[in-house]
Amino acid sequence: MLKSSFFIKSVKMKHWIKSLRIPTLIIAISSVLIGNSYAGLKIDNISITIFILSFLIAIILQIIANFANDYGDFINKTDNKDRTGDIRALQTGDISLQQMKNAIIFMSVLAVFVGLILIYVAFDKDFIKILLFVLLGFISILAALRYTLFNKPYGYRGLGDLAVFIFFGNLAIIGSFYLQTLIVDWLIFLPAWGFGAIAVSILNINNIRDYNQDKKANKKTLVVIYGIDFAKKYQLFLNIIAVLLFALSVVFIKDLLNMFIIIAIGYIFFIKPAIKLYKSQWIFLYNDYLKKQLFYLAIFSIFYSFII
Repeated sequence: MLKSSFFIKSVKMKHWIKSLRIPTLIIAISSVLIGNSYAGLKIDNISITIFILSFLIAIILQIIANFANDYGDFINKTDNKDRTGDIRALQTGDISLQQMKNAIIFMSVLAVFVGLILIYVAFDKDFIKILLFVLLGFISILAALRYTLFNKPYGYRGLGDLAVFIFFGNLAIIGSFYLQTLIVDWLIFLPAWGFGAIAVSILNINNIRDYNQDKKANKKTLVVIYGIDFAKKYQLFLNIIAVLLFALSVVFIKDLLNMFIIIAIGYIFFIKPAIKLYKSQWIFLYNDYLKKQLFYLAIFSIFYSFII
C-alpha cells in the first residue's frame, strides 16, 4: 500500500514537473544573468541577495505564464487532439483544472511575496521607487496571467509577441540591472531589445508549430493572422536583429573584435538555423528547432555575459 501510494505521488510529480516546462525557464534565467552581468560593469560589487531574488522572481513569473497558458488553452479548447506539441497534463486528466487553478494562485502569491522582499532589499525606504516597482510587479503578474486567461486574453488577439518583447526582454533585463545599480544606462537597452527579439522568436516558432490547432480554435496569433510564410520571414528577421543589437552593444562595451565574435556565434546559434527553417516545409522540424533555440539561448547568454 505504501509503495503504491509513493508510486502515485511520483507519477503526479512527474506531470507537475512537465507542466513547469523547464526548458522555457532558460528565458527567465538568461535575462537576469545578462542584466546582472551588465550591472557588474557599473558597480564594484553586485548584491548576491538581489541577484538570487531576481532569479527567483523571474522563474516564478515564467512558471505562472506556463501554468496559465496550459489552463487557458485547455478551457478555450486550443489544446486538443490536433496538438502538434507535447500533450499537456490537463488534456490527459493527470492534473485537474482545479489543481492547476490552485497552482496558479499559489505561484502568484509566491511572486508577490518574493517580489516585495526583492523591492525592500533593493530600495530600502525609497517610497517612490518601491511604489513604482510594486506597480511593475503586479503588471508583470497580470501579464503572465492574461496571456490566455480572463476575458479576451491578449495571446488570442495577436498581442503575445509585444508582451513577450516587453516583459521578457526590456523589463527582465533592464529591471534586474536597475535593481542592482539604481541607475539608468541607455546601453542596457541594446541587449534588452536583442534578448526580447530572441524571446519573441521562440514564441513565434511555437506558434508556427501550433498553427493548425490555433487556427481551428480561433486563437489569432500573428502566425494565424498573417500566415506561415510571413512567420518564417519574421523568424529570420527577429534573429538577425537580435544578433545585430547584441553585437552593437559589445562595440560600445568592448571592441570590434568581440563584436565580430558575437556576430559569428549569433550566426551559428540563431541566424543559420532560422535560414534552414525558412527553407523547410516540414512541421515536425519545429519542435526540434524550438528545443535547440532554447539551448542556444542559454549558451549565448553565458558567453555574452562573460565577454562583457
